[in-house]
Amino acid sequence: LEGIWATALGLERVGTNDSFFDLGGHSLQAMEIISRVREFFQVEIPLRTLFEQPTVSSFAKFLMQRDVKVIDNRETETR
Repeated sequence: LEGIWATALGLERVGTNDSFFDLGGHSLQAMEIISRVREFFQVEIPLRTLFEQPTVSSFAKFLMQRDVKVIDNRETETR
């Protein structure tokens, strides 16, 4: 998640307790983050989730509560 956020925000790194809004995040970047999370985790989540869970830590907790599993896409990419 930190990598997804850093890429979308154009930052080198993002900490788990950094707020999306404090880092200068705006609605287009929020849409990019949600899109990447949907693709990576194979889960459908509403955009408002990022606004309700603005830190990587709180966003991760939200995903864990939904029992989201990480899909390892690297395996399929090498075949």
